[in-house]
Amino acid sequence: MKKIKFAAFTFFFLLLAIFSYSQKLPMKLKKIDKKDLKMKVYPNDTSAAAVILGDFGNVYFDYSNDDGFYVVYEHHTRIKILKKEGYKWADQKIILYDSKHSKYKEKVIKLKGYTYNLVDGKVKITKLKSGSKFIERISDYKKAYKFTMPDVKVGSIIEWTYKVRSDFIFSLKDFIFQYSIPARFCEYRLEVPEYFKYKHISKGFVPFNVFTHNTGNGKIEIGQSSRTSSYNNNVVTSSYKVNTIDFSTTQYRWVINNVPAFISEPMLNSSDNYITQIGFELISTYFPNSGYKTYTHTWDDINKTLWMNKWFGGQIRGGSFLNSVVKEISNSATSPSDKTIQAFQWVKKNIKWNSYNSIYPDFTLAKAFREKTGNSADVNLILTILLQKLGLDANPVILSTRKNGLVNPFFPMLSKFNYVIASVTIDDKMYLLDATELYNPVGLLPVRCLNGQGRMISKKETKWVDLNSGIKFETEINAQMTINEQGVFNGNINETDKGYAAYYFRNELFSKTSEEKYIEEKENSHLGLNIEKYSFIDKDILNKPVIENYSVSISDNISLAGEFIYFNPMLFYKQKSNPFKLEKRSYPVDFAFPVKELYKGSFIIPEGYVVEEIPKPLTVNIQGNAASFSYNISVKDNKIEIVSNFIISKSLFISNEYPYLRKFYDKVVEKQKEQIVLKKE
Repeated sequence: MKKIKFAAFTFFFLLLAIFSYSQKLPMKLKKIDKKDLKMKVYPNDTSAAAVILGDFGNVYFDYSNDDGFYVVYEHHTRIKILKKEGYKWADQKIILYDSKHSKYKEKVIKLKGYTYNLVDGKVKITKLKSGSKFIERISDYKKAYKFTMPDVKVGSIIEWTYKVRSDFIFSLKDFIFQYSIPARFCEYRLEVPEYFKYKHISKGFVPFNVFTHNTGNGKIEIGQSSRTSSYNNNVVTSSYKVNTIDFSTTQYRWVINNVPAFISEPMLNSSDNYITQIGFELISTYFPNSGYKTYTHTWDDINKTLWMNKWFGGQIRGGSFLNSVVKEISNSATSPSDKTIQAFQWVKKNIKWNSYNSIYPDFTLAKAFREKTGNSADVNLILTILLQKLGLDANPVILSTRKNGLVNPFFPMLSKFNYVIASVTIDDKMYLLDATELYNPVGLLPVRCLNGQGRMISKKETKWVDLNSGIKFETEINAQMTINEQGVFNGNINETDKGYAAYYFRNELFSKTSEEKYIEEKENSHLGLNIEKYSFIDKDILNKPVIENYSVSISDNISLAGEFIYFNPMLFYKQKSNPFKLEKRSYPVDFAFPVKELYKGSFIIPEGYVVEEIPKPLTVNIQGNAASFSYNISVKDNKIEIVSNFIISKSLFISNEYPYLRKFYDKVVEKQKEQIVLKKE
């Protein structure tokens, strides 16, 4: 995005930008209360390893003649360390946008930090030194400015303050009010000149104690100098004047007192969706002599913005570098399905994903094609173009990954998207494709992409696309075992993996140096398992299930006690514990996809033994078969047969369904741990 300047003036240098925020600062550097240093336990959360005594953010705009308006972020944080587990808060990082391909950047200025300890009743202050600071590039678009606070121990207070100068005014940084430790207070202030209008979206469940917005004033004083000379008397005259631009501002202030710690829970889509925070995106600008300009006000605006952007739509409209590939595929594939599969496989094999996420290419798609590597946009936009050139109805779909958080469909904000995939429509059915992974078939997205809805971008239309195709994690296990008097199982295990189960298996298998290494690790992860023979059927055919065949012996899974034999017929396939420990949960449970696990076991008992006791059958259903479990054991002659069927029919359970889901898992765990008892006749 271009930097915004006043079009009516040309200035030589900037003197001063002044904003009039009159509110008193909530904290001052090096002003520590001894009571906080003496604190042993935080009263509002006695289990806390550390507590944020105060977190203050202040954001305002400044101006320079060379760069136009830019944003200044001030941040001041103070933390009390209560336990050794709290030491990790001494390691901090500031994420900075700093693209290799753009002159617009962010940089840290004026970082200061101090650690305070109480020694013999006196406050000892240790200053953060320059040797404890360093910069690390974490992607093509981001750097991490890292620092470590010195002399930290239980009882210390650490605090730091810094400024970040940012050229990016399109989307302001989010301010986070909630962390994994409690906070005594968090405050955020934002002052925006009248020339900018932002929308702000708050997330989370912790209410604000204070939210105000007032009108303030700002001004920019800009100096301009000139020099004139007279040739007759050889006199040089200098002149200097100051131009002042006055404008109004909107001053925002948010405060939360006594913020509880955010407790991460299992099967949570992304903590970013539920942590209390505020985000911003530019709606419009209005400058004297420049007129009114809107930015991504509607989803149609976002579609148009991306389609006209040379790094997105401009790249899709090209693609001549793919002509030879198009010819190659066209010669061997005739149907739309065959063309899709071949194009998908060609991109996966020839353009390697560099693990970076973006909706824009690193450089150009032609360069990614030549160098055979690129980010998610490079890979999947090349796939989109290839499908289009093969005559298919293909378009890109932008999305936000699970870790990046959900997109709110009621607030059009381009900055919330960080990933792009391809879509292709065949016989009125849309298929979603992500060529960053090697072992996913057409229609199966990596789990990071299963995050609500994506937005299809095209010249003709834009629409929401459901990212969850309904593909399940489906596995069926058949165990045929004979039990001997020495307490050893011998027999065969057959596993059939479909959908995401097959995807995970292939990723695991092909990540090993050999199949033998995979078998070795499988044996090590299951007590007493010895795999004597094995085979994998259709492991390389991605659109088919994978069948795993094992000839095994299993020891150390049977208890011998006199004339009794005890064993669990679920072998290694039982639900060992309930993942849901909390009695109450504020957030949805997100499985990412439906789950079906069918286990069938057949056990021939040793000669001379009879069945003394078997678990009773059980059937459990919740919320109209949203989850179901059935368990049944039958005995005929010397054979015991078991069928355990575990099904999660939907991927998302809201918070008021949580108690039923937790109780459901309790019953599954309790039943699957029950043992069969044999007795010698």
